[in-house]
Amino acid sequence: MPQIDVLVPSYQYGRFLPECINSIRSQDVDLRILILDNASTDDSVEIARQLASEDARIEVRTRETNLGLMASFNEGVDWASSPYFAIVCADDLVAPGALSRAVRLLDDHPSAAFLIGRELEYIQDEPFPHIDQSQPESWRMSRGVDFIDERCRNPASFVALGTLVTRTSVQKQAGHYKAHLSYTEDVEMMLRLASFGDVVETSAVQAIRRLHGKNMSNVYLKGRKSDLIYRKAAFDSFLDERGNALADPTCLRKTINRNIAIRAARWSARALLHGELGESWDLLRYAASVSSRLGARA
Repeated sequence: MPQIDVLVPSYQYGRFLPECINSIRSQDVDLRILILDNASTDDSVEIARQLASEDARIEVRTRETNLGLMASFNEGVDWASSPYFAIVCADDLVAPGALSRAVRLLDDHPSAAFLIGRELEYIQDEPFPHIDQSQPESWRMSRGVDFIDERCRNPASFVALGTLVTRTSVQKQAGHYKAHLSYTEDVEMMLRLASFGDVVETSAVQAIRRLHGKNMSNVYLKGRKSDLIYRKAAFDSFLDERGNALADPTCLRKTINRNIAIRAARWSARALLHGELGESWDLLRYAASVSSRLGARA
C-alpha cells in the first residue's frame, strides 16, 4: 500500500505537467499520483495518459466539464486512501526529499494532523532556484490551538498549499475545501485541520512554486485590500464552523479583526507615501470597518 497519495489537479497545464510529475515520482517514498484533469482543451489529457502508461503509480481521471479547482481538491480528498495526502498543482514542483521527510516526521508524531514547510518561488524561464540541502534539518511541533492562535495574530502570513502534507484520516474528518473562499481556501483548511490535532513545521523546502503570469492568484487578487478581504473571509468561515471546538472563539475573532485592521492601516500608510491616495484612503476605511477600536480612532 502506498504511504502517500499526491493529487495533481490540472487545467490547461500540459506544458508543465511532465516536470511536476517527475518531481513527485522521483521522491524516495511509496506513493500514488492522482492526476485529475478539469476539462482541459490543450494536450494535458494526452500527456497525463502517456505518463500513466509509463508508471503504474499514476492514475488519471478526466472531466468533460470544468467544475472548478475546489471540486478537484475535494474529489482528491474523497479519492485518497493512503495514510497521507498532499496536493501539488500541475504548474508547481515538489522539492527533492520533501515527501519522504514529511512521511517520516508524521510517522514519528502520531498526534500531528499535518506538516507544513517552506516554499521557494521559481520564475518561469529564469535560472532554477538552488536548494541548499547541506544545512541540518530543523522542525518543531506545535499544538494545534497554538498554531491557530499564531495565525490569528498574524493573519496575513503565508503558508503555501503545496507544502502541506496531511494525515488522510484527519483530512477526511475535517472534510472538503470551501468553494466560496476561492483564493484562501487553503488558509481555512489549515486552521480547520489544526483544530483536530498538532502541527509539524519544518524549515526545509517542501515545494517550489512556479510563477508564470497565469497563476490562479492573479485571477483573484486585485490589490492589497482584496488580499485582506479574502483572508478575513477564511478566518470567519473557520470560526463559524469550528469555533465551538476552541476555548475562546470570541477573543480569537477580535484578534483577527484587530490584526487585519492593523495590516490594512500599515498598507494605507505605505500607499500614501507612494502617492497612491485612492488606495490609501480605501485601505484606511476598510481598516476602520473591520476593527471597531480602530474605527473609533479614525
